[in-house]
Amino acid sequence: MEYNSVEPEADLIDLDHRKHLVDALHTASRDYDRNLLTLAAGALGLSTTFVHNIASHPRYTWALLFAWVFFPCEFVRCSDLAAY
Repeated sequence: MEYNSVEPEADLIDLDHRKHLVDALHTASRDYDRNLLTLAAGALGLSTTFVHNIASHPRYTWALLFAWVFFPCEFVRCSDLAAY
């Protein structure tokens, strides 16, 4: 089965447009990941500052450590899922 295009220029325009859309998707995904990691780092920094300066003797340290360990893991997981 042969493909005979009447207007080869139209195919090139469509191909260029598709490449532009794919590049835009990659750029948006990269920016989303960067912003998500910035938010995660900021939230983790705020929580450690809060514990250090305000609540210097937390009651449930195991819960705090659990949250600090899994909070960045969740952001990494979400950014990996968003990349696909």
